[in-house]
Amino acid sequence: MTKQVLKITQTTEKGVSILHLQGRFDYTTRVTFFSAIKNAKETQPQHIILDLSKITFIESAPIGWIVTTFHQLTQSPAIRFTLAGQQGWIDESLKSINLQRLIPTVDSIEEALALTPAHY
Repeated sequence: MTKQVLKITQTTEKGVSILHLQGRFDYTTRVTFFSAIKNAKETQPQHIILDLSKITFIESAPIGWIVTTFHQLTQSPAIRFTLAGQQGWIDESLKSINLQRLIPTVDSIEEALALTPAHY
């Protein structure tokens, strides 16, 4: 059985950096994740969206990294940060820990792009 590696691609739309995560999001992907966040920040976006629609697995460590990233990005100068597209048991897992109460969480990239600063 081959382990599916996390792949992260970045796109930009309307001054927003969108990180598309695909595959298994576990403790071995720390460097990949934080490198992608660093690259996204270097584009000086107003907003970073994590597209989780193609995540097949997530562990607790990456959830902690997401929370840490949220806190770092929302400091001065603030960058908005949104989770989008999580599905199935991944969505249920994130909801079970009430992550949506801390980090804006929406069903799609389109919804995330429509959020205004007032939502934060």
